[in-house]
Amino acid sequence: MHFQAQMTVRLKQPVPLVENGKAHEGKATGYLIIVWVNAEKISEATILAEEVALNPKNADGKRISYKGYVEEAEVQEIERNQVPEEILATAGDVERPGVYAATALMFFEHEEEG
Repeated sequence: MHFQAQMTVRLKQPVPLVENGKAHEGKATGYLIIVWVNAEKISEATILAEEVALNPKNADGKRISYKGYVEEAEVQEIERNQVPEEILATAGDVERPGVYAATALMFFEHEEEG
């Protein structure tokens, strides 16, 4: 079965925001990543997606670890034809069990309340 998992990760320590290769004012307190998984059960897909969310690949394809935790997860079963074409074009073997694609990290900054 195919699953799409949207994971929101909260960082334990903020990281500098970078835009077009230059430091940007403010600090990221979390990020969002979308992961596509082939798994037998939603619980298995969730575990695999969480692992990728906490240890994503950088632009060079190397795994990086951020100190944080998955604050929110939305995992749903999808049909293979619901996977966007641009994702399928760069995905690994979508019929092999496991994670076959993930988006780049979308960093965000929470506004301080008060």
